Amino acid sequence: QLATKYAAADPIADSSDVLEAIKDVPKGKTTKKTFAINDGVIEELDAFCDQHRIKKSDFVIMAIQDALKKFNN
Repeated sequence: QLATKYAAADPIADSSDVLEAIKDVPKGKTTKKTFAINDGVIEELDAFCDQHRIKKSDFVIMAIQDALKKFNN
């Protein structure tokens, strides 16, 4: 339940909450993992993160936390 411990109190409702949620991404020890992700999704992720000047890893952590919050309830 570690991921939900750090997850936002409520699942992210819309894109306007994304940048706020990223501020709550926990800092600290990380583990490197390799995942295969569709090229189109990576292009969208790159564009979004570049546009908003956020780290891709922070976005991915936030998205995983949000999904876990939604699906664990």
